Amino acid sequence: MIYLHSHQSDAEVTELVKSAFIRSYTESQVHDCTQEIKEFCVHVFVDPVDSDLANIKRISSASSKIIILGNLSTNIANMLGMVSEALPEDVSIWDQCDAAPVYGFSESSARICYSSLPDGLECHIVDRPLLRYDFAAEWNNLGYGHVRTDGSMWSLACKAKFASSGDTQLASVYQGDEELTVYATISKHDQSEILWINRKVGFVDTHEFRLLETFITNYKSDSLPCLPLIREIPYGYDAMISMRLDCDEDIASAKALFELYKSQNVPFSLAIRTGQPIKEDDVNLINEVINYGGGILSHSVNHKCNWGVDFEDAKNEAEKSRSDILGLTDMIKSIEYAVSPFHQNPDYAVEALDDSGYKGFIGGIICNDQQYLISRGGKAAAKLSIISHSQQCMLHGDCLLESGSDLLAIFKQCANYAVKSGAAFGYLDHPFSERYQYGWFTEKQRISVHLDWIEYLKLFGNVLFVNEIELLGHLQKASNTEIWLEGDVVKWMVENDLRGYPLAYEFKGSVCRIS
Repeated sequence: MIYLHSHQSDAEVTELVKSAFIRSYTESQVHDCTQEIKEFCVHVFVDPVDSDLANIKRISSASSKIIILGNLSTNIANMLGMVSEALPEDVSIWDQCDAAPVYGFSESSARICYSSLPDGLECHIVDRPLLRYDFAAEWNNLGYGHVRTDGSMWSLACKAKFASSGDTQLASVYQGDEELTVYATISKHDQSEILWINRKVGFVDTHEFRLLETFITNYKSDSLPCLPLIREIPYGYDAMISMRLDCDEDIASAKALFELYKSQNVPFSLAIRTGQPIKEDDVNLINEVINYGGGILSHSVNHKCNWGVDFEDAKNEAEKSRSDILGLTDMIKSIEYAVSPFHQNPDYAVEALDDSGYKGFIGGIICNDQQYLISRGGKAAAKLSIISHSQQCMLHGDCLLESGSDLLAIFKQCANYAVKSGAAFGYLDHPFSERYQYGWFTEKQRISVHLDWIEYLKLFGNVLFVNEIELLGHLQKASNTEIWLEGDVVKWMVENDLRGYPLAYEFKGSVCRIS
């Protein structure tokens, strides 16, 4: 079991951390801690204080894995062989950067760099800035969130360094060659191993979460507890990939790109904004996409910021969008999934989608609502039934790199982060219009780049290309599954029937089928 230890003052961050672990390990294996100290388990301490030290020491004597998230108090730092202090006053310059230029990107001067990891641990993001933009001051096409310096739950928690050698430094924050603070460590204490991350939320908003997964699931499996996790990628496949166009306008202009994807046998999805003039050609393309096996999602009615000004406004957008789309075609009977306008998801909008009967939504963006930029797809929040999947990868002409280099280098890196971390991967583009072509010079250029991109994605091996409905449906099926250990035997309960793609679990270095 995974037991969470926290304080009432950290209730919000604890809920986010708990939801992240549930998305990987299911509700059967993630619990708030009781007074009883459980042996041979995984224990997560959220921003512990000195009064938690005795508890940490007792647990460390019982062959457990311990994860500490957030600030190191004086005595806990001493236990880990470290010295910690408050962040300096001028810390805000560490995580600042300008908006991205066209055909380029912008990054903060401070960055997190990972060392070589011990056997059994994985992290495929080895060097990343605290903040990065690939489009304006909005999108980070590499997918991860903003590590802040503002003292919030998303911030670096403290400035820390080693008091002596002996423990393993996994990552530090650097500015040039200067080490600013240690970011993650692992060390042995008594009969246990302790993994510390210098951030209250840990890795909930980045594929660095793979480091936590491998710590819990694979690391030192011969002597310490391991727990099985649900994988996003279906059993028997090396990758699960989906694309979509967010149809803010001129739906029919996507026809040429659709024909390319059709020729490559790759499913095509459209997220429809219904508050635009929709002509016969637009409806014809929608029907062609459906007939070919594509997916149709809501993209609201009016593409309002935050889905609307409040819960009722957002709910009206969601419900009218559904009825509008169903009125356009009789080839589909329901609209269960949505793409959030601007990827903006204030809590009231997510609650409105849930209340409106939507089963899932696509969001995730570095510039706002970071609680819905999630490393693993699944339930958006413990109190809701709706699921979410983050797809912060926008294949636009103005996000390509300058000519003379690999135009798709950033996108390739993003796909590698997701696939190698065991996550489903999704990306987007937009239809053309007379008003805006999203940085593409011509349709011919765009088709050529998309073709190169598809050919690259196929190199991942046995790739399962799916439409967005199939991807979200698979994640929903995984979210409704429970997995646990009885002794050293993995057990599971699948709420849905066996339709769809087979689920997989990972345990002690092996990937197995949930049948």
